Amino acid sequence: MLFETLHLPKIYATLPADDEAKWLYCERLISILEESLTNCVLLVDEQEDLRHAMLTALANWPIKHNFGPRARELYASLWQAGRFVRTSKRAAVPFVTMCLDDPNCIKCNELEISTVKLVLVPDKCACCHTLPNAIRLPEYSYSTFRIERKKAESVIIPALAWEKERFLEKVWNPIFRYAKEAEFVDRNIGGSNNRKQYSPRKNYERTLAWLLPAANDSGKHLERVTIYTQCSNVNAETAYGIWKRWGDELAKEHDFHFKLDFRFIRQQGALEIPHDRYLFTDQIALSIGRGFDLLSDDSPDSAVRETKINIEPFAMRRSTISKLDMLPRVEG
Repeated sequence: MLFETLHLPKIYATLPADDEAKWLYCERLISILEESLTNCVLLVDEQEDLRHAMLTALANWPIKHNFGPRARELYASLWQAGRFVRTSKRAAVPFVTMCLDDPNCIKCNELEISTVKLVLVPDKCACCHTLPNAIRLPEYSYSTFRIERKKAESVIIPALAWEKERFLEKVWNPIFRYAKEAEFVDRNIGGSNNRKQYSPRKNYERTLAWLLPAANDSGKHLERVTIYTQCSNVNAETAYGIWKRWGDELAKEHDFHFKLDFRFIRQQGALEIPHDRYLFTDQIALSIGRGFDLLSDDSPDSAVRETKINIEPFAMRRSTISKLDMLPRVEG
């Protein structure tokens, strides 16, 4: 649900001289930045020269009609949401620009773009149009990329219509390709199958046993995953211990390069995790309709159960986690 994109900095640096054309040009770019903030990451080089070139260009945008301030505000929001991601070539990729007089175009040749879905290029640069998935600024509003990006804001998965591989390709892997931190929020993970003696719910075990290794394999940037759930106060220590051992064994089996932690909230009256289920990373906030109970059975070819995944405002991550961290929990 996160799309990798590349914006050539010259787009932001070269504004039309005519005032009316300039206003239209700025409006188009601001709209693209707003959409990028929803579910796109912007690739930059290891030294981040491309990002700095973009910021330098935006500093010269006109104040009239609030174009400059709004564009810089969106740039700051993208930066705060971790949407500028550094990358470098890891394999031979047919990506060669001919704008040898432009140092930023030369910088683009250093990028790994095999999974890039959009390269936003100037309208009047003939050589840039030959880049893979290049889209001219005037063409963006009716491009296939824009249609696909919009569809991904809310993904509805019908019952048993998606195989596991499709879910990983369309939803999971893009989310974790550049993520550094993640939080799973689902009050039902810590529930019990047995009222008298705590017994973990196997449907949540099998979903997490599938998705956690997939997150580990999707990208090498992930440093920490925290699972927030709850259990009745009387079973809290037992539940935490069982899930902690389960997580340690899974991490050892799949050689996790991130730290896996469980936060078990003690369910006491009104002190409990909200009903809604979420997946947060340091780049995006998602609500997940049925939470982390996604597989129909234990078979290797199990289909994904019916659910709906929506992109939420990124600020929801901080507000939700801050509230959860204030609730009483098992200390482990």
